[in-house]
Amino acid sequence: MKPTRFHLLFMFIIAVSFQYCRPNPKAESGTDTKIPDSATLGNKIQGTMFIEQAARGAMLEIELGKLANEKADNPKVKDFGKLMAEEQGQILTSLNELSMIKGLTFPMSLSQHDKTQLEGMRKMETKYFEKLYMKMTMQNSRKYIELYQGTSRSPDAQISDFGKKYLPILERQLQKAFEAQETIRSHPK
Repeated sequence: MKPTRFHLLFMFIIAVSFQYCRPNPKAESGTDTKIPDSATLGNKIQGTMFIEQAARGAMLEIELGKLANEKADNPKVKDFGKLMAEEQGQILTSLNELSMIKGLTFPMSLSQHDKTQLEGMRKMETKYFEKLYMKMTMQNSRKYIELYQGTSRSPDAQISDFGKKYLPILERQLQKAFEAQETIRSHPK
């Protein structure tokens, strides 16, 4: 049987296919581009999200605390606002330091939603402000306690240590919020 052009073409294609299936030792010259490890990239994204949420939360609590200290008539609410502004200020400073160490973006201001909410609360009558402030603070405290609990289990040691360090402070703030809210309930205006 005489090879036809079709047979020759078929054998050529098979030979070329085998050639491309074999590993090429020259390809491992070390000039390959390194793709970041997905775990490292995931940790960075997780760290960025944590810092953004925690920083914006701290900024809001600082501003609300200052406003409560100025506007509230109830001494427990006034003192609680002052405490929140001070402690959240310390947390915010530490968050900023952590973001610089980790090379992560740090938010510089409140979200537009938080600014609008804060402005609305400035205009409220004191008795309504006190109730709303305590309700918001308790809701926010629960949310941030959950955030810090999750962060304390982070595979990134610095982020995890940060969460573990400040979680007890947030839990204590929630307890103090309950106490301040009780004075509003027991002494309504």
